[in-house]
Amino acid sequence: MTRIRMLAIAAIGILVLAQAAAADVKIKQKTKNSGFAGLGASEGEEVTLIGVDKMKSTTSTRFTGGVVGFFAGKGPRTQTNITRLDKELIWDINDEDKEYKETTFAQMRAQMEEA
Repeated sequence: MTRIRMLAIAAIGILVLAQAAAADVKIKQKTKNSGFAGLGASEGEEVTLIGVDKMKSTTSTRFTGGVVGFFAGKGPRTQTNITRLDKELIWDINDEDKEYKETTFAQMRAQMEEA
């Protein structure tokens, strides 16, 4: 009976560890750049979600400096990147222009070989 309990506890432990290893991860980063004498000053935030075979990264940047901030506008610029290992695809999404670009891993390999 003790041997069966030990095996059951070991099996449960292995299942818990396997679940923890497959858990998703969220990374949130904030940056602040004062620029050169206030020119090019910006603030940004990046949120990265990582799964077993996928990753999504959303970057939001807002220029806070006087000159660049005036021309760039008040709102933040947002860029999203989605990588799917199972489909061997990368999508770059421009939220502002509502456009996206799809790149396959084969295309990336060809670009690297050219360089």
